[in-house]
Amino acid sequence: LELPEGMALLVGRQNGESVTFEIPQGITLTTRQNVHVYDNARILNNYVFNIAGTATVYGGGTLENNNELAVTETGSLTFEDGAVYQGEGYAAFLFKTPEEHGKVSGIGMEKLTVVNPYATTQEDIQATLDFAQENGCGEVCVFPQGDITLNQNLIIPANAHLQSHGVFTVPENVTVTNNGDFYFSNQMVLNGKWVGNAPYGAGSITG
Repeated sequence: LELPEGMALLVGRQNGESVTFEIPQGITLTTRQNVHVYDNARILNNYVFNIAGTATVYGGGTLENNNELAVTETGSLTFEDGAVYQGEGYAAFLFKTPEEHGKVSGIGMEKLTVVNPYATTQEDIQATLDFAQENGCGEVCVFPQGDITLNQNLIIPANAHLQSHGVFTVPENVTVTNNGDFYFSNQMVLNGKWVGNAPYGAGSITG
C-alpha cells in the first residue's frame, strides 16, 4: 500500500482522542507525504513501514515497531517531547551521501541502523562508516553496487556489515582490518592484506 504525495495520514486528533492505526502482517505501507501521530494515538507496525515523506509523532503519541521500519533518503521521522518509540523491530534509515540521507530525531541513534545500498566506491563506503560513528548509530550496513577496488586501507568497525556482490579487489599495499562482518557472493581478489574477522560467502578468493 502506498500513500502518494498529496495524501497525508493523520492518526488521532489534536484533542487527544485515543486511536490505533495498525499495519498488519503481510502489509507494506509506504508514505510519501505527511504523517501525523497525535497525543494518545499510536501507529502499530507489525510488518513494514517505509517513510519517504515527513512523519511526526507529537507528545503523547506512540510509534510501536514490531517488525521493520525504514526512513528512506528522502524521508524524515521526528519524535517531539513526550512522544514514545517502542517495540523490538528493526529500525533503519537509508544513507546515500552525507547530504542525502533519512533524517531521524528525538530518539537515541543507538536504536537505529544506517543502510547504504548505493555505494559504488571506497569513498562511499567510508562516508557511510564515518557517518555512523560520528552519530553514534547502533549498526551500519553497506551493500556495495558493482565492482569495488580499494585505493587505501579500510577499517570495518565491529558494528558494521558489508555485503559485496561484485568483484571486491584489495590491491597490493592495501590492508583491510575487519572487526565486523564481511560477506561476498561473487569474487574477492586479495593481493593485499586482510586482518581480523575472515570474509565469508558463496564467492571465491583469488590472489
